[in-house]
Amino acid sequence: HLTARAYLADGGTASVGTPDGGTPNNRMMGGGTPDGGAASDNTPSDRMIDASTPDGGTPSDSTASNRMIDGGTPEGGTPSDRTIDRRTPPTAIIFAPTFGEFEAACEMQDAQVVRIDARESNGFAWDMDAAVKRIADISPSLVFLCNPNNPTGRYMDENDVRRIADALPKDALLLLDEAYLPFVQERWNSLALPGMSVGMRGGMYGGTGGDAGENIGEYAGAETGNIALLRSMTKDYALTALRLGYMLAPPQVVERVRAQQHSWSVNALAQAAGIAALADERHVDAGRQAVHAAKRYLTTELADLGLQCAPSAANFLLVRLPSGDARALRQALLSRHRISVRDCASFGLPAYIRIGIRAQADCARLVDALRDILGNGE
Repeated sequence: HLTARAYLADGGTASVGTPDGGTPNNRMMGGGTPDGGAASDNTPSDRMIDASTPDGGTPSDSTASNRMIDGGTPEGGTPSDRTIDRRTPPTAIIFAPTFGEFEAACEMQDAQVVRIDARESNGFAWDMDAAVKRIADISPSLVFLCNPNNPTGRYMDENDVRRIADALPKDALLLLDEAYLPFVQERWNSLALPGMSVGMRGGMYGGTGGDAGENIGEYAGAETGNIALLRSMTKDYALTALRLGYMLAPPQVVERVRAQQHSWSVNALAQAAGIAALADERHVDAGRQAVHAAKRYLTTELADLGLQCAPSAANFLLVRLPSGDARALRQALLSRHRISVRDCASFGLPAYIRIGIRAQADCARLVDALRDILGNGE
């Protein structure tokens, strides 16, 4: 929401300075992402388990110098109360289907929203040649891309992300939401994208060459670039209710977005939990491995039940139901087995459910519940 206001409100005019009157740097931290993460793995089997929202593990890198920190409200700030007077509304492009808050943020700024939809027949992968041409033709102020995408789990490679950024006008921005990046087994180093600051380190959010942390300052220009990375600690560290996350971007982008940030936006509990979480590097690696093993198990079991899963690099699975009625299945799981899954009708996918990957025992319980319900023809 903050970025949408910075790039779409008042025709996208830049607002200079910081709310406290200080000099801007290139850091910003925020209230995580609004859809949160899954509950921890210690839910007793005789209680309700929630497989609708995912969680798991990878740490953030704490040495970066281009961050904005924010918290409080899920959208990272309060709606703008300014009257917008423009002849031509700005345009934002959203790679869809995806997280609904992107479009909501644009609508709050009276922006025109253009969707680039992935085809179900293509495993929810986008036609990149067509997408890049459309971006160049439209010249939007802002592009939203969730990578890995929610709810499909599709992970876009580095070359395609760079093609999107290259197709944008000079003063536009690609907002790359990496909330689920920690769960990707084979990931490329987005910290090497143009505009990531000298002194930032790869670490577990970088590439796959180990987690020691690769200094990328020598090949990433700190003063250039039109890409911002959004990252959340609510997923990898299961800090859902504390709303903690951050943005990595070139200094001029952070300056522009920070001007929209409200004061005291990260509370003391979130700060304390974030610092403690960053000190436990083993948790995130163990969480990623556990999620990967449980996802492999669940994918196999669901296939045995005749349920089709879209390829997913994240800590959730998008599952198509033969009945085409995700809402009915969700209700049956909830009422008869006290298990909650995500009905994806809000994503425009009423025939799909999204399953958050939990401990393998919870996955087994879900499989048994699905076998019971589907075996009765529901």
